[in-house]
Amino acid sequence: MFNLNSCLGRLHGDRSRMTRTGSMTLPKTYIGVDVAKDWIDVFTASNQRFTRVPNRRDRLTKWAQGLTGDVMLIFEATGRYDRVLIACLEDNDVSYARVNPLRARQFARAAGLLAKTDRLDARILCTMGEALRPERATPIQLHRQRLHDLQARRDDIVNMITAEQNRLSVADDAFITKDIKASIRSLTKRREALQKQINAHIGAHEDLNEQNQRLQSVPGIGPQTACHLMASMPELGQVNRRQIASLVGLAPHASESGLYKGKRAIHGGRPRVRRAMYMAALVAIRWDPHWKAIYGQMRDDGKAAKTAIIAVARRLLVRINAMMKTGTSYQT
Repeated sequence: MFNLNSCLGRLHGDRSRMTRTGSMTLPKTYIGVDVAKDWIDVFTASNQRFTRVPNRRDRLTKWAQGLTGDVMLIFEATGRYDRVLIACLEDNDVSYARVNPLRARQFARAAGLLAKTDRLDARILCTMGEALRPERATPIQLHRQRLHDLQARRDDIVNMITAEQNRLSVADDAFITKDIKASIRSLTKRREALQKQINAHIGAHEDLNEQNQRLQSVPGIGPQTACHLMASMPELGQVNRRQIASLVGLAPHASESGLYKGKRAIHGGRPRVRRAMYMAALVAIRWDPHWKAIYGQMRDDGKAAKTAIIAVARRLLVRINAMMKTGTSYQT
């Protein structure tokens, strides 16, 4: 039977011994953090203690300043609730890793822990950090965070417009039809206002403007896809081709066991970026001779249409990653 206390103890002991012998460089202390709207629950591996800190800038800043030694914080990516925490950690140069909540829950289930409480989640995240040793997260730039927020809001408005258009197609009452059309006009104006804000924000920052022009030199990459990449992929140019494909969710994963050889499939990643790259691949296949030929060769080799499109999307992403790394524009 899995025992969390003994596992954590063994991991902490092994880490301490490796640190003393110098055979491996590891953070001295892992800290699991469960983030909620009003507070964070903290579990520290070195002293096996729980702490609750209000999720306010002043209290989090004071707490972060009190962290000593080489520490690594592990917490789930929880949308807006962790933003103040991240800002305080970056201001005080404290290492942290944001993990996928699904991975953290799967780790807990693998440990035989089905219960879910804030304190237990913090402890599980600490153990997960000790076991998996995730890499330090890429620092978030404030102007890219604002671009992400603006683009996300624009996407919300677009989804609302689509929903209203779907309702309009089945509406048969004159008043309801008129009301839906008025709603669509209002939402369209808000979408256009957000797009102006996005364009102005990109133009006001030299790095975003330069990256935007470079991205749009790639076949199939238009303003919206470029914006998604800039806002949601700070790792572009910082990781290798396999890592970037996996981050977006375009890397094929094997499904094999014994003599069984299943089809490889993609899963996980960042869905908005993945959808944007899929549409970019469709455009590139249709209009660019180079990518059209690659797609045609895949189809001739027996690949299904969707599989070939995903493969083109992955190759486009890998090319973009290389461009960002070398600081060059697209070349066939």
